[in-house]
Amino acid sequence: MKTRVVLATVLVGSLSAFVSYGAMAQTGPAIPGYTHGQKSLARAPYTLQDLESLKKTMIFTDEDVRYLRMSKAILADQTDAILDVWYGFVAST
Repeated sequence: MKTRVVLATVLVGSLSAFVSYGAMAQTGPAIPGYTHGQKSLARAPYTLQDLESLKKTMIFTDEDVRYLRMSKAILADQTDAILDVWYGFVAST
């Protein structure tokens, strides 16, 4: 049971980072060597409409986004422990 809770926490943290990235990509600091938004990059093989369709399939709502963003403050100081468990899980499979 404890493993399930930790894995759920890892998933929430990962999704939270993904959701936070969406906001940061528009306003965040430039990262050396990272070329997000550059015209020289190949276009992704999927569209924002594809993403919206996937979110609809998963019943992923704005409320989910809100709670994932809230989880950042809760999980921030637990990153190392979460990653240790996650890597242990991945290694075991």
